[in-house]
Amino acid sequence: MKHCSQSVTIRHSGHSLCTLQLGVTLVELMVSLALGAFLIFGVMKAFLSGRQAYSLQQSLSHIQESGRFAHEFIGFDVRSSGDYGCGTGDAFVSSSTPDDKVSVACAGINALNDADDVRYNFGYAVYGYDNVSATTIAALPYLAPAPIAGTDILVTHPASDVGSLTAGVAGAAVDTLAIQPTTGLARGDFIALSDCANTRILQVKTVSTTTIKVVKDGAVVPAPGDRCIVNIPFDAASTVRRLDTVFYYIGNNTSGVPALYAYSVSDDVSNELIAGVENMQLKYGVDLQAKGAAGYGLVDSYKDASAISDTAWNGWDRDANVVRSVRYYLLIRGEDSVLSDPQTYTFPPTASSATTAADLRLRHIFVNTVGIRVRTNPR
Repeated sequence: MKHCSQSVTIRHSGHSLCTLQLGVTLVELMVSLALGAFLIFGVMKAFLSGRQAYSLQQSLSHIQESGRFAHEFIGFDVRSSGDYGCGTGDAFVSSSTPDDKVSVACAGINALNDADDVRYNFGYAVYGYDNVSATTIAALPYLAPAPIAGTDILVTHPASDVGSLTAGVAGAAVDTLAIQPTTGLARGDFIALSDCANTRILQVKTVSTTTIKVVKDGAVVPAPGDRCIVNIPFDAASTVRRLDTVFYYIGNNTSGVPALYAYSVSDDVSNELIAGVENMQLKYGVDLQAKGAAGYGLVDSYKDASAISDTAWNGWDRDANVVRSVRYYLLIRGEDSVLSDPQTYTFPPTASSATTAADLRLRHIFVNTVGIRVRTNPR
């Protein structure tokens, strides 16, 4: 009988057949397992690296989208702030009591007696609070949620077209304006009436299909106290613009996440715009030159709100020391932990020292400068 070494013997029809050995040796098995583990490790490493890169890219895309939204919201309101009609600048400058508390005779532009309250002081195209403190927060109780200490607050006075007068206003005390259209106006709204020579800031009392009435002294409307009616002549076709005051600030939402909020005085509510905005710092471009001097109309330096005088906030076409632009810095973080090590960043970029994050979220700093349209084109 034929002998088969290291094989399997199979008998068939009286003959012995030798076949190849089935299976592998222990050494071959160990080598195979090692090679398989190496390949699996490589595949897993490539998968995890790809997943981390994808998560990082998703977080960056989310942050960039948030930054674009912030630019849209803040930029639009800053550009239109203080644009109360074609006579905005000259009217404020020529008034005997510009941007001050209005007298009983309504000599001022701002015909709201509480013009010292920044919500109603439309003589300020923009205004700012620097490094919010507990005192500042207490003075702004209508901002809910409250601003986060150490952040800045931007106050804007945007305006939008509504319509125009269909009949002139006599140079006497009147409270009814014929306007077309009246849509878009409601009781309590603030309006600017302008005919390129004069401007008055008023508040709406009632609205019909063809007319609006502005409040008289002692009328009960949202802003407390007495207000004045139109007391100087305005031509037919004088423009009417709806005004608002919008505060941009950083507060914690209901989930405890810092977010960019916009508080509208006309709506009396704070709306969460963008979650993940941790900080906002502001600087204001100031033109230090007097009218007619070299460089007039251009920004000479950027200052914190705390370094700007009331004259600069109230400055218009004929004044030196005028705030003409706003530069804002936003620190925006991603939603998820996507980094292997905490990120180190310098915010704002002008800061003297860097900060190391306490988590593994990605952060990005956005910087934008926006001109106040009515103050960047002085006449």
